[in-house]
Amino acid sequence: AAATEAAAAVETSVAAVLDRELP
Repeated sequence: AAATEAAAAVETSVAAVLDRELP
């Protein structure tokens, strides 16, 4: 569960960065 939660947090962080970088 912890590993899955961590992976989801990383994926969300990456998505947030892409949303901020892309128009």
